[in-house]
Amino acid sequence: MGSAELEREVKAADDLLFRTDSSGRRLFFPHGTDRPGRVVPDEAAERDVRGLLDRRRRVLVAIATSVTLPSVFLLLALKRFLEREVGEWASLAITGVVALALVVFLSAVIVAVGLSYQGQLSRMVASWPEVPPLHSWQQAAFERFRAGAGTTPVWKLTLYLLGSGLFTLGGLAMLLLADSPTDRLVGALLAVFCGIGVAVFGGQLAVRLLRR
Repeated sequence: MGSAELEREVKAADDLLFRTDSSGRRLFFPHGTDRPGRVVPDEAAERDVRGLLDRRRRVLVAIATSVTLPSVFLLLALKRFLEREVGEWASLAITGVVALALVVFLSAVIVAVGLSYQGQLSRMVASWPEVPPLHSWQQAAFERFRAGAGTTPVWKLTLYLLGSGLFTLGGLAMLLLADSPTDRLVGALLAVFCGIGVAVFGGQLAVRLLRR
């Protein structure tokens, strides 16, 4: 993905938080349009908010990417070592506990960073007039779904759908054909996780094609 395309997709995601009402006021919904928003007083304030959102996103992405990949290699190496020492099921249980601990740690760090930026954002918008929500949470979720279908290129949605479908089939094959109980468990989890991707990307692709 090129930097220009990435910037367009990021801007499209941020644009869901900013709206213009019938009287021309700029509105900002920091928690989504199913929660109360604020009237943005001027263009400078909107630029400041967008800059804060961009900085928060960059920090969170940097944290997630710097921790996730090393953790995967650590867990794979740990499981392989434990299989020789304590057996297959025990190694799976211990590795699962370690994976859960890593997820909890990463989640705590991400939440702490998010709360820090949320505090800055709350101070920034505290004096702005409040406005009621635009949508219910179901409407807001469907709007985000349609926005993803509208901003993501068809070729990319197709690629995501094919990739998710292939991994889903691979997970089902592991579930049905593997001899090891742990391999069957991994296959089941892979099939479920990637199956969700098939449903999401397939739905977005269908919405995009029906709009043509």
